[in-house]
Amino acid sequence: MHPDNRYALKNEGQYGKTGMWYVMDVGENAFLYYGFRQEISREEFERRIQEDTLLEVLNAVPVQKGDVLFIESGTIHAIGRDILIAEIQQNSNVTYRVYDYGRIGKDGKKWDLHIGKALAVTNRVPIIRDKSSYPHVADCDYFTVDKLNLDGRVMKRLEGAVSIE
Repeated sequence: MHPDNRYALKNEGQYGKTGMWYVMDVGENAFLYYGFRQEISREEFERRIQEDTLLEVLNAVPVQKGDVLFIESGTIHAIGRDILIAEIQQNSNVTYRVYDYGRIGKDGKKWDLHIGKALAVTNRVPIIRDKSSYPHVADCDYFTVDKLNLDGRVMKRLEGAVSIE
């Protein structure tokens, strides 16, 4: 997961991250982990990380091509297998990892986890997905995403501006 700006600036010297995933393609039975199935305490969260039972309480969301998940800072999330996503995000490199499928790095060691920092920033309640998508698929302080369905004919000229603040 990623911290919010306040926490990241104080503890990392850079901004936090909010983002979104647009599902471009999926295999059979594809799912993403997105938040928790039910609210859990900080103590249970820490215990499940230590006992390697965290996946039991994560919300496994079945996905199909075209789905969008808005990922606010503090939301635990992970991509399942056989999924191709486009990620739109606030510019940041801060990620706190609490589980990594037991993967081993090139050095032969498990990847580093960031348990203490994750405990401080994780939203441990279920996420309510916003099904609205008009006119924007995602809209926040850091980005706006619109989906255009192109049918091969130019229906209207689109104009816009990008500003960097």
